[in-house]
Amino acid sequence: MFLNICNNNKSIPSPGTLGILTDPKHPIFKDFPTDFHTNWQWWSIIKNSRPFILDKADTSYFPIVQVVDNFERNQKLGIVFEFGMGKGKLLVCTANLPNVKKPEAAQLYQS
Repeated sequence: MFLNICNNNKSIPSPGTLGILTDPKHPIFKDFPTDFHTNWQWWSIIKNSRPFILDKADTSYFPIVQVVDNFERNQKLGIVFEFGMGKGKLLVCTANLPNVKKPEAAQLYQS
């Protein structure tokens, strides 16, 4: 649908994603207040990220920040996610936070 609309209008296809869902109770958001959905402070962060496809993760797994994909692809996409690795955890953020010159990106990076 999204690609066809862009092609019909002779415009550049958009990513086709529909927002984000977060886990506001996760410790990473202690100093970065957020709702469970997209709001203003995410704009510059999302625009400077490349979501990671997590389709092969367990179906019960949800990223800390999950991109809501369009209904054609319906992939599980993550911008911030973590997995247990041995005795520790691996935290991944696919947003280019150090290069986003906005206070909200700096605050998420600090968090």
